[in-house]
Amino acid sequence: IRSDATPGHIRTPVYLLGKQGRIANIQGCFPDPEAIAHFQQTVLALPLYLVEFAMTEVWGAACPARSRNDKLRVEIYEPWLTKIPPA
Repeated sequence: IRSDATPGHIRTPVYLLGKQGRIANIQGCFPDPEAIAHFQQTVLALPLYLVEFAMTEVWGAACPARSRNDKLRVEIYEPWLTKIPPA
């Protein structure tokens, strides 16, 4: 997930900015909610992805031991995603 927060209304949880996840599913294309919230004249349809995060990636050392194998799935619009270069 991009690490830069833009001013105003965003549809990406702040606690996920800069975190690394894996695309679990493509949900389809939907009107850009940020463009709608900012009353833009032109609203494009954007791909929406279901992204899965390890709880340890999201919460780091604050992740309780009992949750270390758990996953968090969040819908994220494409402009917020960045590609990770192959290892």
